[in-house]
Amino acid sequence: MMTRVETGDPPFGLDRCAQEQVQTIGSIQPHGLLFALSEPDFVVRHTSTNVSAFLGRSPELILERPFEGILGARQFEAFRSQVGNDELLKTTLHRVPTISGGNLEMHCSVHRQGGVLIVELEPPRGALSLAPLDIDEHIQIPPSRMRAASDIAELSRLAAIEIQKLSGFDRVMIYRFDDEWNGEAIAEVAGSSPVSYYGLRFPAGDIPPPVRQLFLINPVRAIVDIDAAPVPIIPEIGVLTGRPLDLTRSALRSASPIHLEYMRNMSVQASQTVSIIVEHRLWGLIACHHHAPRRVARSIRFCSRPFDTKGSHRESRQRPES
Repeated sequence: MMTRVETGDPPFGLDRCAQEQVQTIGSIQPHGLLFALSEPDFVVRHTSTNVSAFLGRSPELILERPFEGILGARQFEAFRSQVGNDELLKTTLHRVPTISGGNLEMHCSVHRQGGVLIVELEPPRGALSLAPLDIDEHIQIPPSRMRAASDIAELSRLAAIEIQKLSGFDRVMIYRFDDEWNGEAIAEVAGSSPVSYYGLRFPAGDIPPPVRQLFLINPVRAIVDIDAAPVPIIPEIGVLTGRPLDLTRSALRSASPIHLEYMRNMSVQASQTVSIIVEHRLWGLIACHHHAPRRVARSIRFCSRPFDTKGSHRESRQRPES
């Protein structure tokens, strides 16, 4: 969360933060749609309530009905084939029919969690994107510069610079954990901001074990607008599973109210966090902050990890399990 500089004051809300079950928060951010399907019948068991705003269909007309009715027969066959081949991390573009007779372009990503197939749809329109050649330039050229870096500090500085260019966020920080899970901002690009977090240390309680575990499982996390109203997922309790929908791997999952308050205290309106994972352990985070709402395309979000887990700058430090 990177919310508080180390002081002698007791950390506000950290006990509550450590106890929050954010993976079952029951809502998503409003810029996309979510469906949870049972298998192998592909029946919609959960949906976000904003399907009416996007597709002109009420949730009641979608729940407990085949997902084919959302995509249409031809696209559904391609979808089913992709899922059957376990191509769950691949993002595809679908043209989803609306009630008005038009088609809405949506990027579709799929994963399995908690006994259901979770489908997330995001419209590319309105998201910051780059032309393919621009993305290639950012991805291919900077690694050659990074390999020439003399140490972790230089590598981190170069990474922060390149990610800021790629994403356009006001501030990009590289945040490293120590053996006790305290954090330190070891690199920063802050633009014209008079506030700097470079060199500051943050106590381990700012990012409690459950949140660190989420960063390890789901390494890219974006919050588009802290003031956007969360969209409920219905039903709250699954008919087949008997429990709330597990959003551990969801890209659209809403943020916890505690974390949103932390962001407000830092005057941050939008954020993106990317995990740095070394030898299957959470080494640190890339934290991107913006003063206004900001949504970036999946192509940018998922190419923002600059640290190679096999790289020569790796530190072989053992960490306690969280």
